Amino acid sequence: METRIRVRTGMGRKPRPLQTAEGLEAVGRAATIPTMTDEPTVFRPDSVSYLRVPAPDPAKAAAFYGEVFGWEVDPAKGRFTDGSGHVIGHFVSDVAVAGENGTRPYVYVEDVEQTLTKLISLGGSSVTPPYPEGNLKVATFRDPAGNVMGIWQQATP
Repeated sequence: METRIRVRTGMGRKPRPLQTAEGLEAVGRAATIPTMTDEPTVFRPDSVSYLRVPAPDPAKAAAFYGEVFGWEVDPAKGRFTDGSGHVIGHFVSDVAVAGENGTRPYVYVEDVEQTLTKLISLGGSSVTPPYPEGNLKVATFRDPAGNVMGIWQQATP
């Protein structure tokens, strides 16, 4: 298995395509470029990796998101790791719930309708029913704490 390396061109610039480690060694740059692995990590430059999600009851919020999305959660500490392993965070009671006025993260799901049904059965509610957006299907929901977040999937042809 060959090691893949992402070549970064600097802050704010798009990375160039992935190249093989062997090819970069030939030009003497491999030692200065971090390797990427297939293992999920939160240590990815310029990527969202940590969220603080307002919740009056962090344990209840952790249980909700764990059940709806299958996230790894620790209800006693209000901690979570999303399904990709790329985003971690805490449900926190020291920040006011922003409702529809806060930053709105969107979670990729396999089936928007099934996810809405599940989250509604666990105390959430639908805010915006599923709608097409290009080749996507998108919806928003309110979690039991009052946060509004989105879900999306690739639309089927």
